[in-house]
Order: sequence, then structure tokens, then C-alpha cells
Amino acid sequence: MPVLLCNDRWPRNFYAIRRRDPPGGFVFLPWDVEWSLERPQENRLKVTGVENPHLLISKLVANNEFKVVFADHVYRHFFNSGVLTPEGSTVRYLARAGQIYDAIVCESARWGDADRPSMPYTREDWLFATGYLINEYFPVRTSNVLAQIKAQGWYPTIDPPVFQIDGKAVLGPYVRTGAVLTMLNPKGSGTIYYCIDGTDPRVAGTGQVNTSALRYSGPITLKASTIIKARILSGNNWSPLAEAVFVVGPLSDSLRITELMYNPARSSKWAGPGDPDCEFVELANISSQAIKLANIRVCGAVELVLPAVELGPGQCAVIVKDKVAFEAVYGKQVNVVGQYTGSLDNSGQWIGLQDIAGNWILRLRYSRYWAPSTNGSGYSLVLNDPHIDANSLSEPWAWRASAAIGGSPGRLDQSVAVLGAGPVVISEIMYHPYGNPDAEYVELTNISDQAVTLYDSSTRRAWRLTDGGRIDLVFGGKGSIILQPGAKALVVKDLNAFKARFDAPADVSIFQWPDGSLDNAGDELCLYGPVSATTWTMVDHVFYSDGMHPDRVGLARDPWPVAADGCGRALGRVVLKGPGNWVGNWQAIEPGPGR
Repeated sequence: MPVLLCNDRWPRNFYAIRRRDPPGGFVFLPWDVEWSLERPQENRLKVTGVENPHLLISKLVANNEFKVVFADHVYRHFFNSGVLTPEGSTVRYLARAGQIYDAIVCESARWGDADRPSMPYTREDWLFATGYLINEYFPVRTSNVLAQIKAQGWYPTIDPPVFQIDGKAVLGPYVRTGAVLTMLNPKGSGTIYYCIDGTDPRVAGTGQVNTSALRYSGPITLKASTIIKARILSGNNWSPLAEAVFVVGPLSDSLRITELMYNPARSSKWAGPGDPDCEFVELANISSQAIKLANIRVCGAVELVLPAVELGPGQCAVIVKDKVAFEAVYGKQVNVVGQYTGSLDNSGQWIGLQDIAGNWILRLRYSRYWAPSTNGSGYSLVLNDPHIDANSLSEPWAWRASAAIGGSPGRLDQSVAVLGAGPVVISEIMYHPYGNPDAEYVELTNISDQAVTLYDSSTRRAWRLTDGGRIDLVFGGKGSIILQPGAKALVVKDLNAFKARFDAPADVSIFQWPDGSLDNAGDELCLYGPVSATTWTMVDHVFYSDGMHPDRVGLARDPWPVAADGCGRALGRVVLKGPGNWVGNWQAIEPGPGR
């Protein structure tokens, strides 16, 4: 850096510090380097001084291996949008200049008259100097320094390969599936060797060709994300390293995390073992074309680099904590593509996917409060709509409990997503009644144009309302229970307490749940319809809060209305066919159970 800045004094005032435990890289502390950025033609390569980087470099260049590494760094930073290209230097300088634009006034007031008492320097002088750097210094300084490095013998005469995608210069890491990569030999002599496994085609120390290196013989079709590293070997001499990252396909639009089993503790309703190693994360391809998972990094709560597995449209893959423990419960038919390190936190944590370039495909933070039945009761956390925008994945309404205990790893959960409500929905909730806490109720409404049978006495198939822990009502009785189009039904905590507090229409069916209470701080309500005599599919799902628990909703502020928390009001669904898990579809209303 002192070379590029062309400090024209003997190197001095150089300080560097680093953390020793744990060990870390150096942090450089520049001080009193005002004699810099002045003459773009200045050559600083032969100035050594004492106890500074110049002295260190002058000794290291006697080592040929160091010169290879040095040349690699020069090529990486001086070319292809590197940080020391004219464009890179200009952008960084303008960003820093913007930070001190106001402060420079104070600086000029303090020092402006030191050399010119009669005509002090002002911000206008600084702006003039800034224009000089942008228009005259940065545009030529990189090429000047490169020529000086070459003249010094610190940079090889062999230029590295040039990459092209579909016959054009490489502009970024994102390419289409099936893009064609070509490598050009600038001078035509020598042989191009490249690696696709992230290693260098040149073996450090010996200068031999890496056994994993491939000899370039023609265009390469990119089918999966990869890192390409290439050099040209001419005689015994190697070019600097050319490297590029190619992210193949629209991964951010195609890939989703669709299911999390973060606390697979034993459940009385599930015969599977309560082994915490049965955790899993499900990934799904939601696009209409196949994608490759190669080199995608799972990070955050757990860590794993995915293998080169292809997922077809609509297909799922699963990553697990312990494959042996997982297969003991779910069998070997599930498409398990990897075993991660770490564990999914039972309280909630963030997890994300990064492409090979280090950019986010998606990132989400889940919470145990979103669906309490997923926290140790055997259910998994399932994405309501796999096609949801990736920016909404940390929203509570985007998730629900799985339809079946144990979840459905390897296949998308077949429950009806809350974004498509019905045929029966949760339409009103009194979770904290004023005066008598036993007067809680939940109102159900048939929003379809057909009658819905909540309980069939002949087949004994019944609907079910549960909060995954405290409340669990399976509709039943001596006769069938039928809800006509537009009709309502009420589920209450205590029938006597409810009737003493509220006046429901006489034709509305009222059911009392066996025991338990709705949580005043927030709860999850799930309505299930029967698939068989013993299994159900989710029909509606509501996660509510009291407006006072941002930790439950995973936001800086809890947006749920506080007026429904013991102030005499109920939660009312605004649009019956709208999403049940979206806070914007609920408001505090005057209670009107059954009306």
C-alpha cells in the first residue's frame, strides 16, 4: 500500500497489531502519512528504510516461491475489478471522503493557516485535491506501479488465462445453467492447467502440476456452481493465478428451507425415540428447472457444504445431524444429502444458505414460540408456502407445525397452507377475557359454499382443534356434527363461565375443550381435518401474540393489538379467506361469539 500511495519519504510511522490468542491477522494503523497520493509516476520499490514492509519485501523477493505468491496477489488486486484497480481505489476514496466532508471544515480551521497564514486552506482546497486524485492520480497509478513491479523482476512475463462466459468477458459470478466457459491464452504459448476443486493447479514449493489439475482443451459447460483456478505453464515458468467463482442457476429464486425439526424430543403421541440427534433440515427446489446444490454452504445454527446433488423441480433433500439416528426413525428412503455439524437451538436461532460466492441465497431466524407443538412435542416447523418471498422467511406467519407428528422429511408437507384458508377457519379468539379468565373461547366459521362435517358418527372421523400442548379437542358425540355454509361453532374453556359472560345465538353449536387454557402472552392454534380415523391434515393455523412479546414474533416490536389482552376485546379475523398467520389480518374487536 505505501507503494501505491507513493509516499515519497523514507518509510516511517508504521504500526501493525494483531491478536495472539486466539491468533488473528494484522491490523495496520497508518499515522502521519500526509506525503502520499501526490505524484502518480513515483517509484517506491527501491526504498527500503528500516523496520517496515519495504525492508521485509526486499528480503522476501529473494525467495522464488514468495515471488509466485506476490504475483498472484498483484494480479488479483490490480485486475478484474480488484481492490487496487483505478475503479476500486476511486470508489473507496470517495466513500471515505464522504465520511469526512463535514469534518474537513474543522480540520481546516485547526491547521489551514499553518503554512498560509494570510490565505488559510479551506474545504474548497480539499475538494480541488480530491478532483486531482479522481481525474489524474487513480486512473494511471495502478498501471504505473504494475510496470515498475515488472521492471523490478517481481512479476512473470507470462500473463494468466482470460475467462469468458458465452464468448463475453466475465462480469460477475452469476451465470445461467449450461453457460459455456472458455479460457484464452493471451500470448498463445504454454499450456493452460485448471482445477475445479478449489485447489491451485501449481503445487506450492515444487512447482509441479497438481495431480487434480486438468489440461484445458476446449470450452467447458457449467452445470453446477464451482470455483475455477487456472494458470499457464510455459517451460518451467508459471503465470499468476487466474481464479473465478461461478454461481450457476437462479438459486435465490429456486431454493428454500421448507422444514425444520429442531427439537425432536420424545412425544407420547409418537413411538419414535426421543433422540436429539434426529434433527433435520429440509431443502426444496421450488422452480421449474433442475438445480445443483454443489458448494452451497449451510451456515448459522449448523454448518455443512452441500455436495453436487441435483434436485429436480419440486424435489426435496434433507440434511441431518446424525444419519444413523435419523434413519433409525425415518428409514433409508429419504433423500439425505449430508450430515451437518452443530445443532439446531431448541429456543430458536438463525440459519441460512450461501452460494459459492459467499452471497446469501436465503437467511431466516426461527423461534420456538411460533408453533409451540414443534418444541419437543414431535412436530416439525413447516413453511406454509414454499414459494414465499425469501425476505419473509423470518416472519412467524410464514411457518406452522407439521400436519403429522415426526414431520415429513424429504417431501413437502401436504397440509393446506394458511395462505389458502378453509373450508373452516378460526375467525375470533378471546384468549384473555376481562373479569373471568375461564370465559375463553375460539370461534370457527365455515367459509365454503358446502356443508362441512366436523364429526361423522358412522366412520368416527373427527376434526381437531389444538394449541399443541395445553388444549386438545377432538370433536365427537352421539350424532354427526355438521357445519352449514357460513355457519359458526364455538369452542370454549368453561361452558358455564362463557354463558355467564357472553350471549351466543341459540343455533350455534358450543363445544368445551377438556382442560387447559389459552396462553395470555401468545399461542398457536391449529385446526385439523381428518384424513383417516387416526390422522389429520392442517386446515387453518393461527399464531397470535399479546403485543408485548417481540421475542415471540422475532421482531423489534410486537405488532399484535394489546387491546385484546385483558381489556375486554377479542381478536377478530379481518378477511375470513385471508391468511390466518398474518398479523395484518387480525384486529381487536368487540366480542361477538357466534355472530
